Amino acid sequence: MTRKLIIAVVAVIFMRATADAAYQKSDVNNLRELLVDHFTGNRHHVTNPAGKKAAGSFLINTLRSYGLQTWLQPFQGENKYNGSNIFAYWPGRNTGTALDRPIVVTADLDTDKESPGRDDNGSGLAAVVEIARLITSQTCVQDNSIFFAVFDFEEKEGGATGACSTGSCGSANFVQFLVKPYIDFSKVDPAMWSGFISVDCMLNYNNSAMSQEIPHEDAFKQAPGLTDLYNSVKADNQRGNFLLVVYRSDGDASLHSKFQSHWDKEDNPQYKMLSPVMPYKNITDIVDAEQNPYWQVYEQVIKGDVHSFWKGNEDIPA
Repeated sequence: MTRKLIIAVVAVIFMRATADAAYQKSDVNNLRELLVDHFTGNRHHVTNPAGKKAAGSFLINTLRSYGLQTWLQPFQGENKYNGSNIFAYWPGRNTGTALDRPIVVTADLDTDKESPGRDDNGSGLAAVVEIARLITSQTCVQDNSIFFAVFDFEEKEGGATGACSTGSCGSANFVQFLVKPYIDFSKVDPAMWSGFISVDCMLNYNNSAMSQEIPHEDAFKQAPGLTDLYNSVKADNQRGNFLLVVYRSDGDASLHSKFQSHWDKEDNPQYKMLSPVMPYKNITDIVDAEQNPYWQVYEQVIKGDVHSFWKGNEDIPA
């Protein structure tokens, strides 16, 4: 159900950001079928390369069947492992011009060696496919570009079988070789992008007391931007019954406000959203420098592909 809620919210943001059109609701049976039939299973490049390839092929074929311009973006991982991002887009009237206000929805494809692949990140993959179906089912032509990206080698893994010792290698490659060139070509002010939405691990819902761990707890409860989150989780006896939506106060507030507004309109009290606020626009530099007394806490909160977006261009909302 959390997947259905977030898909409804993201779909509305896409629609409202591009055109005043009626929109379809997500289909829970379709989501379940996507997850069970295609995105439940390990997708590691060593332990199950065939499963990873099958999921990637399904994504490409499905996105193309929706009329999206879709292609692979190959890149070199560590230890000579080859990675492939999947990239698709739905152009609008302003595509390729300085008037464009692109919005991007992303998820990651790969898993770690032991992961069953359903929550991390089959849930995100199913969401991307369902959002793409909803967007492309509209009869109107929107103003701005809508991009979909599925990243390879998101999992942080070193050693002889590791392909990405730093984590988020696919998204870093995407920013370097697709986002930056598009900014240069279109002359779109990065701050004017509608933003990036990274969808990850939406099925890890647990309403049991003490099911939610708090990393580096002594520092967490004092870290600027995280005290409200800490107090909310502690007050609810550390139940893992919420969706975490991370944003920066400087740069991402408008995108977050839209997301929060549409989430609230869905009016489902079973699922709540908690939003830690990163108080620094250059939060990735602070984490990478390892000097701030709370850098390890912030690293836990922003780890994943959003780190690549903010690192690549801190002016783009994400």
